[in-house]
Amino acid sequence: MRRRVILFAALVSLSFSCGIKEIGGGAVSGNVSGGIWGGPLPGSGNEISSVCYITALDYQKGYDWRADRERESVKCSLVVFADGVPLMKVPVGSAYQVSADSDTHRIIDGHLYTDYSTDSETIIKKDGREVFRFAGRESLCGFEVHDDDIYTLGQNRDGDGFTFRRNGEILLKRPMSSVLSPMRSWDDSLSFIYLDRISSAEGDIDRYYAVRNGVVSQMAVREDIIKVWDSVCFAQDLIYVASIVGVSNPVLFTGSGMVAIPLPAAAELVSASFVCRDSQTAQGSVYRGDDGVLRNAAVEVIYRLDSGIYTSLWRDGSMQAHLDRGMTLSSCCMLDGGICYTSNPTAAKDGVIYRCGERFAMPDGYCSMGANSVAMVNGIMCAGLSSLKGERPIVWKDGKLDTIKVNGYISSISAQRVGATLPR
Repeated sequence: MRRRVILFAALVSLSFSCGIKEIGGGAVSGNVSGGIWGGPLPGSGNEISSVCYITALDYQKGYDWRADRERESVKCSLVVFADGVPLMKVPVGSAYQVSADSDTHRIIDGHLYTDYSTDSETIIKKDGREVFRFAGRESLCGFEVHDDDIYTLGQNRDGDGFTFRRNGEILLKRPMSSVLSPMRSWDDSLSFIYLDRISSAEGDIDRYYAVRNGVVSQMAVREDIIKVWDSVCFAQDLIYVASIVGVSNPVLFTGSGMVAIPLPAAAELVSASFVCRDSQTAQGSVYRGDDGVLRNAAVEVIYRLDSGIYTSLWRDGSMQAHLDRGMTLSSCCMLDGGICYTSNPTAAKDGVIYRCGERFAMPDGYCSMGANSVAMVNGIMCAGLSSLKGERPIVWKDGKLDTIKVNGYISSISAQRVGATLPR
């Protein structure tokens, strides 16, 4: 486990409205000059190497956001925090073309990017201001910014197929194909995998294709493969996890070899997928060790055993974490020293916060909302927790609890480095 390093210093006490930027309607073009964050906050000290960004939904006072019966018609704002200080809020709703859904907004290099689908278009905004829009209703399963270009991978909300775009312009369109993996940025390349299913007299035939920096190539998979579950591109290798004939366990193919991921006897595999949300502070990129083992390639394995559903995390050649029966990952991130995750409470079990081998009880009455509510920031695990009782959300920081002053919930937490990548 990485040695715990406490680098947070006390922030100057600020009221909710102090320093916050309010972004108005969605029709204004352009960007907010300088981005959201302008350097270390007063009193934070120079030792901070990463900033903890939080996005949270804030509803009008007295509104029960848990029921949200007036979805996107009641007054609501998307608020951006940096190290606990509110810096920007963007109005949410159809009139502003900003959604409350946690998978439609993200912080990248100190900027808030959102996507919104109307009946006929998809609209991309940066810091609350429109950047571009394009025809078609797309659900984005990939959003990356490289050299000021915005790359999106969108699945058709009204049918089959997907479209890969740069700044809204089509780079690749497949009307009948299915996205197998989300778009990921590894090894200085953008990559994703898609599937074509061809019907024949002998049955369906699956063909898998990898797209790396816009170049399409068919995956040369073995004939005995039953199903490819997930895949990523790393260096010159195409890494994928699959089920093969005669082997009950999922198998990881690494380009130069293969390894079976162990499951208990009589277990029935439900799914297997890579956990690729790396801690920004650890950089967590995949590499091959001196022993040839692929490092930092974690696989989430879900299986059925004795009528129960179980989840385990495999990494660096061994199972590193097992969740209790019936519990699943709510959010997860990796770093060089291990895995951090949250698992929400069930009717039979309390919620769990897991930090590199240590298990902590999730505060009673709270849960993680959204798939990106865990990050490692300056050696401290930060988990965004929202109240099941409608109280204010909190951030769990290695056992310390900080309250976020909104009537709503935390939708994401991310760690981003201080330096040239952040706007000044």
